[in-house]
Amino acid sequence: DFGNALHFDGVNDLIDVFPDPLSEVHEGFTAEMWVKRGGTSDDIVFELIQGFGQISGWARFALDGFSTGENNQNPLSYSVPNGQVLDFNWHHIAVSVDVGRGIGKFYVDGVVTGSIDISSNTTQKLFGIVGKCCANSGFSGHQLANLLLIGRTVDGSDFFQGQLDELRIWNYPRSQSEIQKYRFNPAVGNEDGLVYYFSFNQGTAGGSNPQETIRFDGGGISRGELLGFELSGSTSNWIKSDINQINQNLPRVTRIVPSSSIPGKEVTLYGVNVPSSSNYVKVFFNDKEATITEITSKLMKVVVPDGDPGLNKVRLINSFGGSKAIDFTIISTLSQLPFTWKKQT
Repeated sequence: DFGNALHFDGVNDLIDVFPDPLSEVHEGFTAEMWVKRGGTSDDIVFELIQGFGQISGWARFALDGFSTGENNQNPLSYSVPNGQVLDFNWHHIAVSVDVGRGIGKFYVDGVVTGSIDISSNTTQKLFGIVGKCCANSGFSGHQLANLLLIGRTVDGSDFFQGQLDELRIWNYPRSQSEIQKYRFNPAVGNEDGLVYYFSFNQGTAGGSNPQETIRFDGGGISRGELLGFELSGSTSNWIKSDINQINQNLPRVTRIVPSSSIPGKEVTLYGVNVPSSSNYVKVFFNDKEATITEITSKLMKVVVPDGDPGLNKVRLINSFGGSKAIDFTIISTLSQLPFTWKKQT
């Protein structure tokens, strides 16, 4: 159960957060959160300022992607874009950056929607939530996080309107399978590598919450202050999170016939909550999208994509997210099939 969420009115609601733990996240990292937009220009989730004055840096996590860099034109600035425009439903967004490999990926509902790859670039290097300080300062240490705002940009030019829930920041790049597997499970708060966790599970949903102005992390430690919130009623307040309803409506594959085949062959997926049109669902074998040839309320026929040989995880993805995976084996030749193809006469 996700408990409560927090509604932001898009006018003056924000959380001023104590960002000390983020000062150590200067290598690989993952930031993830559930978001439900309520307006058309509310793309900011959080913005972080590092260092001081002319040698300060910044990091910005928003619906249109993640970006970070130095205010003094540090050439190491980079961005991980999100190529998907979000509607007004709940969506899980995440950015995962592998500093060592030089690869960053943005995910929406567990599917990669944007990326950066500088693994072959010898002059540029990715960095974490905080970066090195600084290109022109002569100081070679890492920045210190000194200001983190959730729901507003530092300069006040953009406020988030809508609902936020389950903010998690990890000190390592989580894999796509980890993001997909755990996004529907609220964190405990003491997981390895979890350096920042806001469950947003405070207050009385939709009630009068004038005393609930201090934001606590998953371990009950005071980490921030709510500013501008009315803290009463169905907006600008703690409200009931309805993310669980999304999980109940996800399409789900129950079996695949046959359970193994070669790329280019058609297979049949049986399931529940299957959309009536291929415009509203996609099928993935690991990270390879399959072509849908037929769809009804109980089954789909798809062409096995040219994916990795061996065991694959098959998922249905719709606008609410991805289903639980089912196993399928992609093989390289027909002779490896556990049956013999026979021509009908």
